[in-house]
Amino acid sequence: MHRCAALLLSGLALGAGPALALDLGNGFAITGDVELEYLDDGSDDETLAVHDLTLGWRSQAGGSFSFGLDVTTQGFDLIQDDVDNSKLWAAGVLVTPYGEIAAGRPQPVLERMFPLPQPGGARYVDILFASVGGYGGSFLAQTAVLSDYLDFTGLTVKGTSGALTYGAGAHRIKGPSASAEGYELGAIYRAGGTDLFVAYEMLDTPVGTLDRWQVAARYATDRWSVGIHHMDSDYIVTSVAATTLFGDYRLSDALTIGAQVISATEWNYTLYGLSAEYGFGRGGFGQLGYLTADEGSDSIASASIGYRF
Repeated sequence: MHRCAALLLSGLALGAGPALALDLGNGFAITGDVELEYLDDGSDDETLAVHDLTLGWRSQAGGSFSFGLDVTTQGFDLIQDDVDNSKLWAAGVLVTPYGEIAAGRPQPVLERMFPLPQPGGARYVDILFASVGGYGGSFLAQTAVLSDYLDFTGLTVKGTSGALTYGAGAHRIKGPSASAEGYELGAIYRAGGTDLFVAYEMLDTPVGTLDRWQVAARYATDRWSVGIHHMDSDYIVTSVAATTLFGDYRLSDALTIGAQVISATEWNYTLYGLSAEYGFGRGGFGQLGYLTADEGSDSIASASIGYRF
């Protein structure tokens, strides 16, 4: 588990589950998730707390245009090691007939656009891939969480037109001695039970450029779903590509089991995960999981409890 802790310190992607939104009335709502996770590799253990929560407000004004505000807190805490990182996003929002325009310090739009299952019921794969662009979500958001000294400002646009959901963003990132530009673009096309997803992200820094592509497809019915996701990240002299197959089956209204296989070609290994999730209340869940690799890594068992808004 010391190996897992070291990877946590080198990078962490914080993916949220499907947003249900808790309506607080008067235009206020909460979206996102919180989770407390226990990891054990047989010789060591670790406890991880993660959160990604947005408090949003939208004006009740009539007409085609209205205003709003989004404040997001996103981060993680390694409880045993007393290590935590977090980022506060805040942006003013203009609501138009074509979508929402957010300005200030908006959370990158790709972070929640296409949520992926937690392999083996844990966030280990998010951690493993964070330093080379991430497993899913947004590399820009992951960089912000890990780097307290970076100041983000930007503009994002997201909306829906028929079966198409889209998002785009431009971000300026200032450090102590240099600055960088980040850009993102993503879209989901929904037809029946099928979701098709494509995204591109670019970070332009004084020492090099990161280019990251994601393509994915998911088919879901009332009882089961299957999907495939591919990530290709190219950062200066490092390139990483990973393909994930995942599926789940709902045994009852509350209990869902899942399986995941991730092949990372450049690193020459494959990860295998099994998970079981029990849902309760409006958004609560408990989860058990097991994650193993064909070589070079300890197997990890996990247990977690959380809530999705």
